Amino acid sequence: MSAIDTEQWSSVADGWSEHADQIDDEAQAVTQWMLDHTAPAPGETVLDLGAGPGGAGLRAARLVTPGGAVLLSDVSPAMIDAARTRAERLGLQNVSAEVADATALPQPDGHADVVLCRFALQAMPDPAAVLAQALRVLAPGGRLALAVFAASERNAWASLSMQVLHEAGGDPASAPGKPGIFALADEQRLRSMLIATGFAQPRLEHLTDERRYASFESWWALRRSLPPGARRAWSALDDATADQVVRLLRERVKPYERDGALVFPSDVLVASARKPRP
Repeated sequence: MSAIDTEQWSSVADGWSEHADQIDDEAQAVTQWMLDHTAPAPGETVLDLGAGPGGAGLRAARLVTPGGAVLLSDVSPAMIDAARTRAERLGLQNVSAEVADATALPQPDGHADVVLCRFALQAMPDPAAVLAQALRVLAPGGRLALAVFAASERNAWASLSMQVLHEAGGDPASAPGKPGIFALADEQRLRSMLIATGFAQPRLEHLTDERRYASFESWWALRRSLPPGARRAWSALDDATADQVVRLLRERVKPYERDGALVFPSDVLVASARKPRP
């Protein structure tokens, strides 16, 4: 990642840290799928790429005990600080965290038994290079699991606010071919990328679920603060335009209102694969 990417993700690390437990709760089924399809075992080493404030790697930590280790890796120093704090709070002594570029990992060849990457690959400028690094650091027979978001129309919890901010003059949505939340929504593209990198036995599935928010305010607080583009676009609006955005959002979320809460459909594309043995 470039320096500007580091700055962008560090600028929202406070929000990710504050809401880390909620983010993990929303991703519980996704994380479980990733762990089920990589089966981290006692004594093994797990590398979590684009780990943010922890998440999937923290869940894996107890699975590799005793004797195993988890390394949380992220390009943002602020995210890594948050991940260390969470690991310490949970008493996970087999977890370490480091700042690293996922396209140039410092680990030696064959270092890890499992590589996880939950909701980070789509944000990386060169996902093929990240997958190549994941393959390199995996031991022969090592397992990979990742998760990205499927098409925008199947994830209104995210796309709706992005569209309204875009209409208001900001541009939180990424351009075609650029990193962004829906950049790897094409299942065939992701499968082809895994195969071209050299991974074997790729398995891809869609996990459909619901995302529930207690109120409009709780949903909007997350959507304007967690994605770097949305935070940047929101902070650039004048008061009148900001009020207009909120009014428009309240109208557009009405189809998702349920007993005072907001309930959105969600579709996540999950994938697993293995590094071939010689």
